[in-house]
Amino acid sequence: MRAHDDAVPEPDWLENLVAGLEAAPAYALAGSRIRFLYSPGVIDSAGDALAACGQPYRVGHRMADGPLFDRPAEVFGISACAALYRRSMLLDVGLFDEDFVSVYEDVDLSWRAFSRGHRALYVPGARVRLHPEDPKRRRDLPGIVTSGADGAFRFRGLEEGTYRISIQEPGGGLRPWNGPDSEDPLSGHLLSDGLQGVPAGTEEAILRVRRALPVTGRLVGVDGKRPPLDGRLLLVGDAPAGGRPRKETLPIRDDGSFRTPPLDPALTWEIRASGYEGSAGGVVKEVRPGARDLVVPLEAGLPLAGRVLDQDGAPVPAGARVLARAAGYDEDYPSAAGTATVEEDGRFEFPRLLSIPYRVAVEAGRDIEPAPSQETWFPGGEPALLRATRFFAAAGKVVDDEGNPVPLTRALARAPGAPAYAAHGTGTTEGAFRIERIPVRGAEIAVVARGRTVILGTYGLPATDLVLPLSAEPAP
Repeated sequence: MRAHDDAVPEPDWLENLVAGLEAAPAYALAGSRIRFLYSPGVIDSAGDALAACGQPYRVGHRMADGPLFDRPAEVFGISACAALYRRSMLLDVGLFDEDFVSVYEDVDLSWRAFSRGHRALYVPGARVRLHPEDPKRRRDLPGIVTSGADGAFRFRGLEEGTYRISIQEPGGGLRPWNGPDSEDPLSGHLLSDGLQGVPAGTEEAILRVRRALPVTGRLVGVDGKRPPLDGRLLLVGDAPAGGRPRKETLPIRDDGSFRTPPLDPALTWEIRASGYEGSAGGVVKEVRPGARDLVVPLEAGLPLAGRVLDQDGAPVPAGARVLARAAGYDEDYPSAAGTATVEEDGRFEFPRLLSIPYRVAVEAGRDIEPAPSQETWFPGGEPALLRATRFFAAAGKVVDDEGNPVPLTRALARAPGAPAYAAHGTGTTEGAFRIERIPVRGAEIAVVARGRTVILGTYGLPATDLVLPLSAEPAP
């Protein structure tokens, strides 16, 4: 048996705990019904559970005590605040790990017991009240609440100090609600940001709440009928401050209908459809929580065409790739993206995109770089005109007056008259050189040879088989 010095047991606590474990020989750990000392109607723990991510948490923590906690239940583990362990289990898995001191040592023991097949039992008749010895903890404890139909509430038995007030509905927060203009009940739940620093004795504290409600609707195909079931329906809520966008894949019934979980009205929601055969997808923005019979139509899609020109106004080479992505969307929505290949004369076309604005740019590569732009283009509208910087190469060898190769240290290129070299290349002892990513068609080429930098002249690019005589003119 183990009990913390801040636990205040009921007179029959140990008797009921022992009886509960004796009545269930398949279990090796028994935990208590732990409530707050100053709020005996509020649960601190009815056993420990383990979330899918591996995070342990207390079952029923800060929930109102009631019939929900009256039945024995198997749990992942138990709080060492008031616990009973079989000796055989401790001999098998060991005692508390002293490295944990006084935090998570019970979770560690429960995990070791669980991993070796020992089961844990919550015993509701073993009642204990937890004394909040830390004043900071005491101020955060909930009180006994009475609430009427007018929304009034009252906390009783609070000590002097300031408190945080939040809302929590019994049974996981679900309750029926009649939607607007409808008698059909929809399940929703209440949400609140709570109140901070409320002094005990405050005559009136107003707690603002909002009701999260689901959305029901159906996906409609391009022909106005139910769509094929080979795609994906994604629910997206905008990111809270400092957080990530909320995303969830929605299951779709055979008739194309769907139902979302309750949606927080403080966020902006949208529903995206993608991956459906014969369709560019679909999107519905600003979905209102509580909406019923919402229609998400799939679109056949519209073309978006255009040209890509380089810094001199000439078309970029055929074969370059152009990428399109709808403004404000990421890789979770593939229907809002596309890839096209540049054809002759720099032209490209996306045959099927959604009727929403897109940002379009040529894909960066070794010989091409997109010009920065925030401009957007609409499918079915004016052709997109894209700009890109094209790079050129120069290669060849350097010889002296007798045609012998001149050993080179490196090679340089710049626009005629430019103060600095824009590209640097390699040179070899056999006189060969190569310069890549030169951002101009006509470049002044220089080499470093015999301990000095020498200008060889200005040449049109691209050029890969130059034979250049070493000039006597040193570079500035």
